Amino acid sequence: MNLSTTVLFFFTDLICPMIVGYGLRRRDLFNAEAVDRLIVFSILAFEPILGFLSFWRLHLDVRLAWLPILGAVMNVTPSILAFVRARYKYRDPLAQGGYVLATMLSNRGVVGTLTVFAIYGEIGYAVVTLLLLSSAPFLYSVGYVVAERFQRQHDRCRLPERAHRTRFFTWKQLPLLGLALGAVLNLGGVPRPAVAV
Repeated sequence: MNLSTTVLFFFTDLICPMIVGYGLRRRDLFNAEAVDRLIVFSILAFEPILGFLSFWRLHLDVRLAWLPILGAVMNVTPSILAFVRARYKYRDPLAQGGYVLATMLSNRGVVGTLTVFAIYGEIGYAVVTLLLLSSAPFLYSVGYVVAERFQRQHDRCRLPERAHRTRFFTWKQLPLLGLALGAVLNLGGVPRPAVAV
């Protein structure tokens, strides 16, 4: 990837969306409710499909096996520190939860991946995908449970208690299903159709 293409990707995939989003927000054309709908649509549609297709094609090398382990450490370490610090920094459970989740779920997956792709191309993107392999399971299994915990504390248990089964298996975990199905086809040696390559 030459320099001009790199700069173009960096501008169109990273800078432009931020400028457009900021402009829409400043003009009150994109409120919190619209953002929520967009996130739900992404979780239900885009992320399961992208995870499915990327894991179906992913070529693993045993020499890169340390990358997912390092990625898991990157998720867990700040989360533990944030839990400890949030108790002393805030009294409101919502503020504590926001602090913990902001620390736990950084933007490295979005901004970092786009930046690496813009600079290093597909090889860099593949390496980042391996590094962040644990991020999606961590988000969709641990992140939502932690958010519910702090919400329940704030509402003083006015929310109905849910069984552990329904905490971990909700529509928010659909992206995990996409990853799992893609991995099964990959490990099973099923070739991806040409239209999906």
